[in-house]
Amino acid sequence: MKHYIIDGNNLIGKIKSLNQIQKKNKQHSREMLGFILSRYFSIKRALVSLHYDGFENDAIKVLAIKIIYSASSTADEKIKREIERSKNPKNNILVT
Repeated sequence: MKHYIIDGNNLIGKIKSLNQIQKKNKQHSREMLGFILSRYFSIKRALVSLHYDGFENDAIKVLAIKIIYSASSTADEKIKREIERSKNPKNNILVT
């Protein structure tokens, strides 16, 4: 099964509408990205982990996606560790 590992902040920066929202309300832009990805991946057979820098403010409740906050490290460090621990690296797809 494919495993999508997504750097949420980088992806938000690439989507113009979400980038505009993030300038005013970071939490809302994260929620919107979560909902977009949840809709997209709900019909696909894949694992999805969505990484954000920092600490969780309000829980984002979405289906089919695992949201991971970096806490005191960086999202990049968490992503690297997730890739290193992967049992089947060929199935990983990194989105950043």
